[in-house]
Amino acid sequence: MRKIIVISAVVLTGTWLVLGTADIAQNPSSVAKSTNTRQPSQAILTITPPCPNMGMDARRQYTQTEPAVVRYNPAAPGAALRSPTALTLHVVVVPMGGKPVAKDLAMERQTDDTWTVSITLTSMETGSGYIMFDVEDQAHRFDRNHGDYWDAFVCQNNMKWAFATTEKASTYDGHVIAPGFQRPPDLARALSIMREDFAANPQSFNELFSIWSYETKGGGSRGSDADWAQVSREPDDAVVKYGTTYGFFMQILGFVAPNQEHIDPAVIARLRAAIIASPQAVQPVQWDNGVERQVPRTKRWDDGMAQDVNYYLSQLDLPLAQHIANPAARGAALEEFTIKYTNCEPNCMFVGRAYLSGLLAYGEAGDLDGAKRVAEEWMAWDPKNPDPPAALAQAYQTANKRLQEALELTNRAAQMYQPFANTVTVSSNDRSPAAHAFRSIRSQTYLVVAPFANSKGRIELLRGKIEVAMGDWAAAAKDLQVGLDALAQNPNMVTQVIDAAFALGGTYEHTGDREAALKAYLSAASEPYQKDSGPHDAFVRLFVAMGKGTAQQAEDTLLTTVKERQTTSEAAYVPVQLYQALPKLELTDLSGKVVPLGRPGRAVVVDIWATWCSACALELPSLLVFQKSHPEVDVLAVDVADKPETIRKFLTSKHLTGLHVALTKEYPKGFAQNYPTTFVVSSKHEIAFLHSGIPNDIGVELGADIASLNP
Repeated sequence: MRKIIVISAVVLTGTWLVLGTADIAQNPSSVAKSTNTRQPSQAILTITPPCPNMGMDARRQYTQTEPAVVRYNPAAPGAALRSPTALTLHVVVVPMGGKPVAKDLAMERQTDDTWTVSITLTSMETGSGYIMFDVEDQAHRFDRNHGDYWDAFVCQNNMKWAFATTEKASTYDGHVIAPGFQRPPDLARALSIMREDFAANPQSFNELFSIWSYETKGGGSRGSDADWAQVSREPDDAVVKYGTTYGFFMQILGFVAPNQEHIDPAVIARLRAAIIASPQAVQPVQWDNGVERQVPRTKRWDDGMAQDVNYYLSQLDLPLAQHIANPAARGAALEEFTIKYTNCEPNCMFVGRAYLSGLLAYGEAGDLDGAKRVAEEWMAWDPKNPDPPAALAQAYQTANKRLQEALELTNRAAQMYQPFANTVTVSSNDRSPAAHAFRSIRSQTYLVVAPFANSKGRIELLRGKIEVAMGDWAAAAKDLQVGLDALAQNPNMVTQVIDAAFALGGTYEHTGDREAALKAYLSAASEPYQKDSGPHDAFVRLFVAMGKGTAQQAEDTLLTTVKERQTTSEAAYVPVQLYQALPKLELTDLSGKVVPLGRPGRAVVVDIWATWCSACALELPSLLVFQKSHPEVDVLAVDVADKPETIRKFLTSKHLTGLHVALTKEYPKGFAQNYPTTFVVSSKHEIAFLHSGIPNDIGVELGADIASLNP
């Protein structure tokens, strides 16, 4: 989910909050420019200096950039805003992994009739250093440079941030970058941007990840055989060119390792051989004030290179074990991996993942002894990590076996978690006891609980579910209530909130507190991201049994609660851009006739819903409005597993009889089961957008999606 970055600005002394990074790429590109060559856009909007440099204080902490002046020239050829009486510069900082928000800067007219605003960029957090502009006049007319906008980079020592180009390329996937900022989808353009920058900066090995991802439509099965044939050649060539350069293997393995089953095995073998040979092939280097120079080989260097080789090979080997279909064989392979790479310092991330995956694989196979053996090996290897005992307890709870041992493991994990209970994060210069305890954890791999405050409530949820299975209802009610209260404070824990509230409802109902049970069921059933009808059915059943009203009145109560939560639920809702093939769906209409998934050459909206889903009932009227106003789009509201007669009654009661409805027997494979979920499918039958949760108006969101697909 993208996070919001707030940008504050004041005319002439304005401030942008820009995220900074210590990784710098060579040779800044020109800024405040357009990639659209149809107009001389450089004369329309300029920034001086062309690449504002970020300063550092005596502690080498980023401070702020030198002042820069953005100038708009209404008289320039191609300018869209002629003779304005007022202008506003809209600015978007595009952070790495965050959700940007546009802010407004009032511009001032100069004596030459150009308009300017002076800005200073303040480094607040790590980010991409890529920014975008458009201009608006007093009549709310915009100059967006023919839909391509203007852009700029933040620099350090006249070199742009390392990931700025990657972030720029990502803006061509068609998503809404910020209100008013949306480039048409153009993956070929994104690929071109990355190729051009890498050609100019061949040491920017991190860009190869993006290049190969674009070439294979995102990697994995999305790429064609021809795509993967090309990508197989490129790592081979890159190893020959750059395999003796320090840092090269680390940058490319993030793409190659998880995708190696699609790459020529001979290429993987040569890559592996080059990694093994790298301690002797790579020349020692040192960076001084941004300049790389060779230094003499030392024992410390050789030891570090040996550790790097171990890390790189573990990164290659882990996916091979994880992709074994048989869970018992997968568990054995992952356990063998942990033994092979146990001496992993200083980076033990992949070993930690192998322990976790191996434990889960044995649990999936029903081999609880195997799961326990791996967990004990993990605990011995990483004794300060609270997740090994918690993960084993969860495996026992899922199997509904060894519950007393599961409870003891959970209590052990809770005690280990306690030093971190109020820790939000740990910075590099943090010397607090919590930071010291955090650094004593060998691998940063977590399933059930992580050593940060955002994991509050998860241990109590696990313990409460174990106590339910053991029949200790009083203890379960206490733990589940504490867990629910804590989880509800974290918008990223919606599925855990549903789980806790549903379990709490069952606990209260068992102890005879039906009012508390009904309240808990209502809480669970009215959250977004519903997985099944359990919370809904429990609420309706108990509502009627308590004499509160009819089943229809229970449904109305649910719908009212969902509406009340709509605004807060929006914070947890983000459309996701996918560009991957739509999974196979076997669809029929209400009479059992096979329904095709859209017509050739047309965009399709597929809304996954069910009659028991209150959030779906809230969303479907907006979908019907969208269907009527967009006849060029094929709309299908696909119900999962309800009976045709149940669907007919639902559609009639909700006045949705004009909605195009289809049925399927199971939820689309390969996606998290959340209701409602809406896929926007391009004319190439690729999922361009995925909506899951409760947006304020799904019809408006879909309209923006379709506009981006058909600029």
